[in-house]
Amino acid sequence: MPIETFDLSRQDWVLVLIAACIVGYSKTGVAGVGILAPVMMADIFDARFSIGILLPMLIMADTFAVLYYRRHAEWKHVIKALPLAYLGIIMGFIILIIYGDTHGFAAVLKKIIGLIVIVILLLSIYQAKKKEKSESLESDDSEKVYKPDWWLAPFLGIVGGIATMLANAAGPRFIVYALALNLPKNSFIGTLAWIFFILNLSKIPFTIYLGYTNFDSLIFNFKLLPCIIIGAVLGIATVKHIPEKQFTLIIRVLTFLAAIKLFL
Repeated sequence: MPIETFDLSRQDWVLVLIAACIVGYSKTGVAGVGILAPVMMADIFDARFSIGILLPMLIMADTFAVLYYRRHAEWKHVIKALPLAYLGIIMGFIILIIYGDTHGFAAVLKKIIGLIVIVILLLSIYQAKKKEKSESLESDDSEKVYKPDWWLAPFLGIVGGIATMLANAAGPRFIVYALALNLPKNSFIGTLAWIFFILNLSKIPFTIYLGYTNFDSLIFNFKLLPCIIIGAVLGIATVKHIPEKQFTLIIRVLTFLAAIKLFL
């Protein structure tokens, strides 16, 4: 990645700084807005290089989220999501090696990801309705009895792994996974924080091998750290004032809009 890649115009710098704030905000606040950052970075940089440029930014923001919400993570759900996500990362890495330079690949990929997000979002609504029905039929202990369909975690895991390797766009898939579990908002954020932190760290060797992450890109990332911190602080402050039901609704709406954006 040539250093000229980071010789940005004033307008591009403004967009990059906004993207950095969005990354921090999405990790500690309303997660659905995070899908905007990969889109913005891909518009500023070469779509392939934007993967490696954005990844360290995500890891820095993940670190803040993990530290702040570490007590709220539901580890049983983290562990269920990871194994096939790793398989998806390897599959995505192979796809990048074979087809990454193919003309029109990025445009097709965006449509596929957008369609997958819409389908998975509908699945999350189905899971929520299933839980509501279970609560109406069972006793007051139904919260303990209800379990999401067995295939949900592996399906979202492998799809999320592919998407995170190809475009740093796994957010909506794992958001839908957490929504389907109907977790309280702090557990929701804490569980997602650990999933993203572990998976994003795992991707670093692959992006280095592909040449998407290097010394120049890391220096560029550290320049954006203050904006990531500002976004993370704003996210923490925002979540405290959002009720549970509105929190879930906001994330579903933002995720759906992001999916439509990718598909179109």
